[in-house]
Amino acid sequence: MEKKKDNITVDFDQYPTTIPKDYKLPIDTKLDNPFEIIAPIPGIITKIFVKENDQITSGSVLMILEAMKMKNKIYSKVEGQIKEIFVKEGERVVKNQKLCRIV
Repeated sequence: MEKKKDNITVDFDQYPTTIPKDYKLPIDTKLDNPFEIIAPIPGIITKIFVKENDQITSGSVLMILEAMKMKNKIYSKVEGQIKEIFVKEGERVVKNQKLCRIV
């Protein structure tokens, strides 16, 4: 069984780990386009750290999504430039809502 290297995030800290190649994601997890950042859960956008045309790297924190009194960091999985931000601070979002687009 081949394993791929990846990071796991626990309490906002990232740890290197290996994930078996045949690992299946939950059915409602969308990874169709890593250049479109979507909300993994419903909540409120409490802080946005980037603005349009900012250059970002893989692993950059883009915004904070607060849900059930927990602050969840939204990370970029790719390197690029912020093309468009679809939400504002204080806005309530639903699961799988587009947050921003990277080019």
